[in-house]
Amino acid sequence: APDMNVLLMYFSGASWVFYALIFAGVLIYRRDSSVASSFKLWRLIPIVTCAISILIVILGFFQNWVEALISISLIIGSIPSYFVFVYKDGIIPPCAKRVFDNITIWICNTFSLRADVESQRTKN
Repeated sequence: APDMNVLLMYFSGASWVFYALIFAGVLIYRRDSSVASSFKLWRLIPIVTCAISILIVILGFFQNWVEALISISLIIGSIPSYFVFVYKDGIIPPCAKRVFDNITIWICNTFSLRADVESQRTKN
């Protein structure tokens, strides 16, 4: 039976993939001089942390390749859902979009969060 350790193993493998992507993004945007940087950072720091993140993901495959493969496949499998639900308002019907917007507003009001759904609704 799966337990919390298995869930944490899937999450940690996936999180290190995103850490590596974040550090690589810092390197890419620091190279662009037209982007205003809000902080100063030595170039070596994101290079080292990106390399360590990639190393941790690779070592995860050597330690338990099945769980690492499941973790990576969950990330890759979520890419189509991004295009269906998010990218250019997706392909969901407008009535379903209104339902999702109302649920989002309810959650934001219940947990005292900031909802940008109303501003998006007025743009359309």
